[in-house]
Amino acid sequence: MTTALFELSTSLPGRLNELNRLVDHARIIEGKDESLYNSLCRATSVLLAAHLEGFLKGITSGLVDDLNDRIGNFANMPSVMQRSFCERIAHFEGVPEKEVKQRVRQLTEFFKKNSVPIDMKAFTYKENSNKNPTSAVIDAAMEKVGVPNIVSSMSGGLFDIVFNNDNNSTWILRKKLKSLRSRLHTYPYRHLPSEFKFEFRKTEASSTLWHVFIDDIMTRRHSVAHGDTLENDTDALSLQRDIIKLEVLMHGLLYAAATYVAAPRVS
Repeated sequence: MTTALFELSTSLPGRLNELNRLVDHARIIEGKDESLYNSLCRATSVLLAAHLEGFLKGITSGLVDDLNDRIGNFANMPSVMQRSFCERIAHFEGVPEKEVKQRVRQLTEFFKKNSVPIDMKAFTYKENSNKNPTSAVIDAAMEKVGVPNIVSSMSGGLFDIVFNNDNNSTWILRKKLKSLRSRLHTYPYRHLPSEFKFEFRKTEASSTLWHVFIDDIMTRRHSVAHGDTLENDTDALSLQRDIIKLEVLMHGLLYAAATYVAAPRVS
């Protein structure tokens, strides 16, 4: 039986192919049909963000599913995930925060003795689930399933190669990332080669290249999707480069989450 994260990894080609088809067509008609060219670029800008958001949701739900399937026992699940689950049950509008925290502690202790699956969708919880996935929102979403500072964890290593605009180095990096998907096939997830390192440290907001990239594509998406502008403020070549960065980003988020969860501290 394959893991949910492995199944999620198989969705990557389809996500990327849709984006690449739009950009490829935009490059074909560039200078011939300016109106359609601009529309294709604007559509790609929105879909870049949409695929990142969908992939992020897939990582969080996939981690929960894999841990439930392979660990099962509530007491052995990551403590942050225990707390997030109990908060959904304990939170009610108007209830003082102090009382909510007390209820969370009580529920956590109860479920440690009377184990239940952690199903984040089982209880309604007043939260804006449609926030644009800025770097801060991505970090917050992953922290609820036990993975801290995931955007910063990708910084300073091989993943940053994609920002050098060196086609050969980027091609090699992308090839390596694709080949590593098989390491998610079973749980516990298999460790990545030592050259891929993640440091789950806290950094200042927008302090890494990945923070800047994520927030840039989200800002562009927001402007188009909310009708703030009818102009096309990018071009097909830039979008093509952004799609490659998105590919590396989605692989990085996926492997960072799997690496952190597979560590002994959460088992």
